[in-house]
Amino acid sequence: MIVTISSINANILVAIIVSESIAKYTMVIQASLGKAAWEGIGAPFTKAMSIKDKSGRYKFIVSTLLTILIVYILALDIGIYALITSMVSALVMLLIAYRNFGGVSGDLFGATNELARLVSLIVFVIS
Repeated sequence: MIVTISSINANILVAIIVSESIAKYTMVIQASLGKAAWEGIGAPFTKAMSIKDKSGRYKFIVSTLLTILIVYILALDIGIYALITSMVSALVMLLIAYRNFGGVSGDLFGATNELARLVSLIVFVIS
């Protein structure tokens, strides 16, 4: 993370804010699409965010629109590229979690947060 941040040629503050926003959004994606592997810390989050009910769909749509708005306003196209690559990494982690645990957990959310932040910062380094 330190090497990535020190390698950013763009506005570092913008890159950090956008990457943090994206990292939090990827956890929303997993909670909205996934089911809890067991009753742990992440279970209430997945129940509240499930797109299977109307309230969860509304939360998912609002969070998606807000994230896209924040990312695009602050970082334009690079932010959208960072968002897409981080979403792909989050979906891959979701598939791995289902294969290994049968669902999502709080640990998965935390790991996804860290990975998505790093992936989006790498996009800022590459651009």
